[in-house]
Amino acid sequence: MKKLGFTIQLLVLCSLTGVSKAYAEQENPWQAKSIESAENEASLTITPSICVVKAKGELCQQILTVLFQNNKRHNICIYNVQNAEPLWCDREVNMVSLKLDVKTSSSITLIAKDSNHNTILATSTFRLSTFKPAETRKRRNYGIGIL
Repeated sequence: MKKLGFTIQLLVLCSLTGVSKAYAEQENPWQAKSIESAENEASLTITPSICVVKAKGELCQQILTVLFQNNKRHNICIYNVQNAEPLWCDREVNMVSLKLDVKTSSSITLIAKDSNHNTILATSTFRLSTFKPAETRKRRNYGIGIL
């Protein structure tokens, strides 16, 4: 009987050791990124990022500020996903701020591409949303006498 208990304890210990090794090999999302990967990250920011319309299908007219930032210089072009032609292009740029006048009835996705290597550096979306009023609480008509 003692040998059976010892064997079970040994099996449990081995399985826990294996699980702990597998857990230790997982990538930690809270761990700081390496310097190389942080240097290569580009960002494309659209402000404001959302437009609210009263009914579906209405046009949203908005002036957008598009900001591209990167630590390295690139020959970039900014595209609207729906169009093949670029909205804007420039050479050897690491920071750009653009103003775009937009009239749209759907969401817009912008892409910043490196024109030399034809690689996507960053993407961002300007979303179109329909207004949905919050449900109001029904009045219960309780008089003051309830207190």
